[in-house]
Formats: sequence, structure tokens, C-alpha cells
Amino acid sequence: GTVARAGDAAPVGADPSASAGRLAIVATTGVLADVTSHVAGDDAQVTALMPAGADPHTFEASARQLALMQEADLIVANGANLEEHLGGPLAEAARAGVPVFLATDHTETLTFGGHSHDERPETSEHDEHGPDEHGPDEHSQTSDGHDDERSADGRPIDPHVWTDPTRMADVVRALGERIGELSG
Repeated sequence: GTVARAGDAAPVGADPSASAGRLAIVATTGVLADVTSHVAGDDAQVTALMPAGADPHTFEASARQLALMQEADLIVANGANLEEHLGGPLAEAARAGVPVFLATDHTETLTFGGHSHDERPETSEHDEHGPDEHGPDEHSQTSDGHDDERSADGRPIDPHVWTDPTRMADVVRALGERIGELSG
């Protein structure tokens, strides 16, 4: 598969006639676009919404990118409120009948346990830091005042699933099944 940026007319070196019959998949981030392109192979044209280096927490889609989402055969997003400003557009696309694959729905999620955004999330009850060592929980609200997605025990979910190969393997398996269903 080839990854295109939403601002590109077509992926570099692509034959426009080659996209006939292929799935049109929109991925929110470059990482997800790359993974999706490898999973889908020649069965899909994958477009990344966010340019390299964009902050997924603050990225807002253009009108053209919103249209691409509405026209897609599948949208691949991270979930767990990583793409904070794409929540509305993702919901609108889903209401319009576009399947939305959320990576965090297909793997175990970790939680932040009072750590700052740059520190590792809590993975067990045997954390070497006490709950009060880092001050208030920096993930209780996003910059625009919306609450982060939370686990059943009330802790904010760590949305950065791509940093863990084991969790990404779960996502890849589920994504492959979903693309297979759509290609079928």
C-alpha cells in the first residue's frame, strides 16, 4: 500500500488508474497510516490526515480532510481521546455510515497513575512511585477543558498504544481482520 498525505493529490509515483477497486482508508496519524498501509498492501489507498510532526492532541482537520473522512471506506484512528479535536468529525463520519476502527478498542490499555505526560504509564500495582510524588494528575483535563478518557477505576487512559509492540500486534491483527472483511 501507499501512504498519501491529505494535502497530496496522489501518492508519489502512483498510477491514478491503479486505485480503482481499492479501499480508500483514512488514518488519523502517520504511524497509523504506515501500519495500515503495510497491513492492507495493494488492497487499499491509505491517506494520513496529520502531517509529520503534527501534535495529535491539537490537530484540527481542514474542510478537505473532513470530506476525505466522509468519503472513506474505513477510518483508522487511535482513540482514547488522542485525537482530541477529531472526536466530532469521527462521530459524524460514523453516523454517515463510514466504519471507524479505533486502535484502543483492540488492545489492553494502560493508565497514567499520577505520572506526568512524559513519564511511563502505570502497568502494575508495584509502581516505584507513590501517588503523591508527582503532584496533581496532569491528565485530568485536556487543554480545552474536556476530560480525558478514563478507565473503570477512574484513572486517565494512556492513548499511546503505538509505543508498545505487543499492544500494536493486537491492533495489527484486528485491523487485518477488519480490512479483510471490507475487501472481501
